[in-house]
Formats: sequence, structure tokens, C-alpha cells
Amino acid sequence: MTKETADAQLKVRLSAGLKAALHHAAIKNGRSLNAEICARLQQSMDAGGDGVSPYAHLIDVISNFAGLGHQERGRAIEIITELGNILSLNSN
Repeated sequence: MTKETADAQLKVRLSAGLKAALHHAAIKNGRSLNAEICARLQQSMDAGGDGVSPYAHLIDVISNFAGLGHQERGRAIEIITELGNILSLNSN
């Protein structure tokens, strides 16, 4: 493998808890830790093309209408993401 075709390497700092959760998910999914991280990053990029959630606009609209504060916005993101997952499961 030449330098032109080699995968890029990147050092990343993770909390111990996040690393453990990723490691657990990797085992569950039958992947290496590296493959799990790459798959999750790719999934994130595919979700919005630019790495932004496809629900970002919807989150903004709901936040504005509901008058949600910064802390409440995180919960709104979780709810909308969950709804998106449910809708995508029902469409399959």
C-alpha cells in the first residue's frame, strides 16, 4: 500500500465511558473498535450529507415554537431523532 492509497490515521481523545460504549457496540456488531467508529462516523455523514442531522431544521422550528431553552433543546433532539427512527422503521 502506498501513501496515496493508505487510509488516513487520526489520533482522537475519548472519555473512558465513550470508549467503553464504542467497544461494547463493536463487539455486539462483530466489528473492530476502529471499524465501529468508522461506521458510525460514515452513518452520521450520510444522515445529512454535511454531517448535520436531517432533522436540524425541524429541531430549530420546534425549539422556536415551543420556546425551548438550550438545555431543553437536547431533549428535543432526542425526541425528534427517536421519531425519525420510528418513521424510517415503519417505511421499511
